[in-house]
Amino acid sequence: MTDTATGVQVAGEGGAWSIGYASDMAKFASGKQLTSFVLDWTSDYVGAAKAVAAGSWKPEVRWDGLAAGVVKMAPYNDGIPADTKAKLKQLEADIGSGKVHPYAGELKDQDGNVKVAAGSVLADDGIRGMNWFVKGMIGKLS
Repeated sequence: MTDTATGVQVAGEGGAWSIGYASDMAKFASGKQLTSFVLDWTSDYVGAAKAVAAGSWKPEVRWDGLAAGVVKMAPYNDGIPADTKAKLKQLEADIGSGKVHPYAGELKDQDGNVKVAAGSVLADDGIRGMNWFVKGMIGKLS
């Protein structure tokens, strides 16, 4: 995946709904972008610059998300009903607080194989190395 607007542009031209990747791409989507998740690395860059200036910078793995403000959601499409937008915003808050984990099981792959058991959560390494689509996704990885 890349943060090019091609996916939302082609989807919009074809009348299909899409979700943008890494930045708000609504202006390219012919009105058919539901939302985008937006990556805002500002806090990490500022923190790293301050650490370099202070002589205390050390390499580290960052796995920041909604709670840290690195991941944000672009405005939801006006075509989404208000009650659904409210549910989406609550879900954002619940993911950010840790109440909901997007990779909590049970999760199955396209062939119906259980990849994450009920009551379990896919570990970070499993998320980073995910090479399968969940049940219901259309397409194949090659």
